[in-house]
Amino acid sequence: IPRLNWVKSNQILVQLQNREQTKLDVNLYNNSGKLLGTIIKEQSDFWINIHEAFQNLPYGKYVWTSEKTGFRHLYGLDLISREINQITTGDWQIDSFEGFSKDTNELFFTATKDSELEKHLYRINKEGVIDPISLNRPGIHNVKINCDQNIYIDVNHALSQQPRVELRNLKTDELIKDISPDKDVRIEQFGLTPPKLLKIPHEKSEYLNSAVFYPDENEFGPGPYPTVVYVYGGPHVQLVTDSWSLTANLRLQYLKDQGFLVAVVDNHGSNRRGVSFESSIKNKLGEIEVNDQKLMLDWLIDQGLTDEERVGVFGWSYGGYMTLMCMAKYPELFRVGAAGAPVVNWQLYDTHYTERYLGLLEDNYENYDLSNVTTYAKNLDGELMIIHGMIDENVHFTHSAELIQSLIENDKSYDLLAFPKERHMPRGQSDRVYMEKRMMDFLISKI
Repeated sequence: IPRLNWVKSNQILVQLQNREQTKLDVNLYNNSGKLLGTIIKEQSDFWINIHEAFQNLPYGKYVWTSEKTGFRHLYGLDLISREINQITTGDWQIDSFEGFSKDTNELFFTATKDSELEKHLYRINKEGVIDPISLNRPGIHNVKINCDQNIYIDVNHALSQQPRVELRNLKTDELIKDISPDKDVRIEQFGLTPPKLLKIPHEKSEYLNSAVFYPDENEFGPGPYPTVVYVYGGPHVQLVTDSWSLTANLRLQYLKDQGFLVAVVDNHGSNRRGVSFESSIKNKLGEIEVNDQKLMLDWLIDQGLTDEERVGVFGWSYGGYMTLMCMAKYPELFRVGAAGAPVVNWQLYDTHYTERYLGLLEDNYENYDLSNVTTYAKNLDGELMIIHGMIDENVHFTHSAELIQSLIENDKSYDLLAFPKERHMPRGQSDRVYMEKRMMDFLISKI
């Protein structure tokens, strides 16, 4: 039972999934537990993502979202007639349903309609006409709307723009009041340079979104440059966006200032490009994601930007897993890596997460084995740093311990940075400063 919602004081809507997360039933019950009917049934060859978008509308209607067409879209749901009508369509996805205006009979939502690199607020009327509200201001818009007062709060930021908080008219988008906090003057001292957003050609999906931080050509020359790949690579995450958080990643800015080209790519399996793009990783974690990282590097090498003999990679959690798999599968290219809190053996990880992508263990032993880092430990010839909190409640330290044992058995060298009192990400100030310094020094000296 991943989600449930009260629809009346005596009725509840319950979402039920099978363990493989490929089937979804949405059932209506009364408060005594009696089944009143199955309202929605969905099935997928891959998996069904659960969402938070069930919202009530006037006249006994509700808003629902589904990815059954390949992209998440809005649907109107009538619990009495059991009718479901699709409201939005297209090769783009709904990010969130934001509200309904009784006065204008309009629905408001954020979506990727004009770019998966941005997030904008839209309205749709009863005739199905979609009107963009925030499109004249690029970047990411996180909003809270009040239809009764015809206003909304907009937190807007972009690669070249620090976050602004504004009160705006919901109908006209007119600025009512800028309520942004005072700018932190220290930021200007860092001289942060936004990355360039690129589209790397890809034969399967036309392109992959990439962000590249270029070192100062006047100081370091025209390239090719030593290169660091920053990776996450797992589902439900998107790193490459027109967002201030990407520009303000101080690790990436620091490496760029040391003369490194820093590259990021959203491989297949990442978020906000539809079911087909995301589900490519089904039953084969650590394969197509790694191939996409290599494809980006091959492109950068062909452009004369990357020195193929000086490439490093780092990431955390799924990014730590990706760091290890990149080094193991393409050791001639990824020669240095810092793997933070890495998943190593998916049999040791959260079953609800793992089974969504690899299926049940008893049915898919081979898939689990092929997705296990230790299967390829004999190839880990590069310079490797493993970083892990010893009381990590998410990716248990057992993962790194199993990797270390496999490295020993294969006579492979490694550096270990262990934090006895830290969890999934070091939070203590002294631990965090120590980790950042050691990790940056390792990457810079080894690459």
